[in-house]
Amino acid sequence: MIVDLTIGLSEKMPSYPGDPEFKIQRVASIDSEGWNASKLSFSTHCGTHVDAPFHMFAKGKKLDEFSIEKFIGQAVVIDIRAKKPDLRKVQRDDIVFFLTGHTRKIYSGSFYKKNPLIPPEAAKELCKRRAKMIGIDSYSPDNYPFTVHKLLLKQDILIVENLINLEKLLKKRFSCFVLPLKLVGADAAPCRVIAVC
Repeated sequence: MIVDLTIGLSEKMPSYPGDPEFKIQRVASIDSEGWNASKLSFSTHCGTHVDAPFHMFAKGKKLDEFSIEKFIGQAVVIDIRAKKPDLRKVQRDDIVFFLTGHTRKIYSGSFYKKNPLIPPEAAKELCKRRAKMIGIDSYSPDNYPFTVHKLLLKQDILIVENLINLEKLLKKRFSCFVLPLKLVGADAAPCRVIAVC
């Protein structure tokens, strides 16, 4: 089974408050030039994307400074809908995704309100267990002052936001590919996230 965990990028997708909106503009057409081509404009934090330490730390590693192995690994989904995180099944170098159900609201006016949070204690436990990466089906695992972001990114544990379809992977251990755009010097980048069971 292959599951796509990625939100499609389009101009209908809401942007994080204060970020530039995703734009796609046709710059050539088959009728006039003989081919279609488009211009893209977007934030590095649009859609399903992965945060690098440079997102929160002036001297943090940028996304392209990680090897490709960082973005591939074994993964598990932790259900935190009305529950505290149970991290007992997390192993060293796991990719750990948190199911909240929040991305179902992405096209509603309430998506950027009352996001589910990962407790700092869970972030500390993930650091102890040496997780490779975490992800959440929401726009952020925390809010200002971004304690969870800082705890994880300080340990080079990358953060994937705006995942979908995590409920399809409950109670499974699976291979996961988190493939960001190879932007040089980036604090984050949109990515395609694919699970293979």
